[in-house]
Formats: sequence, structure tokens, C-alpha cells
Amino acid sequence: MAAKSKASRASNGSIDPQQEEETWRKDADHLSYEEALQAADLLLSHLQNDTLPLSELERAHRRGQIYLEHCQSLLAQVEQSVQELDPETMMPQTHDKKAADASP
Repeated sequence: MAAKSKASRASNGSIDPQQEEETWRKDADHLSYEEALQAADLLLSHLQNDTLPLSELERAHRRGQIYLEHCQSLLAQVEQSVQELDPETMMPQTHDKKAADASP
């Protein structure tokens, strides 16, 4: 954990936002939809704390956006696979069947 902290520090000792976001994206990529949604929910609870400094609010908001983007991406993948099912057999459509369905 200390290595990540040191790696995400800029030369002036502050946290490099781009590197921090990259780390968050890599972490989010390994989460399931449910895990990412739960992480976003926890961040929302954290954001509702009236005593958080503005910089902390901004960081939590950026991280929450990453989790939500990951959830949207996972949902889009599932939606695409559902759209590719043959409605009659509920089996994946072959490319030949898709072309035949698309022609007038």
C-alpha cells in the first residue's frame, strides 16, 4: 500500500490526480457490477458528510464517477449480449441469422 501512495505522489509531495484516477480505474476494472455499485454507494454516504473538506469531496466525486462508468460499461456489455439472442430460441444468433433478420 505504501508503494502506491509513493507512486501517486507528484514531485512536490501532493497527489498526482491523473495517476490517482488511473489507479482507481484499474481497481474498478476488477470489480463486478455489484461490487462497483456498492463502492459508489459507500462513496455517496461519504459525500453526504457535511464536515468533509472540499478537496476530499472532489476526490470522492471523481472516484464515484469512475465506479459509475464501470457499471455503465458492464450493463452495456450485458445489453449487447441480450440483444444478440435469437428471440425464438433464446440462443445466441449467428451472423447469418442477423443478416437475414435485417434484410427487408
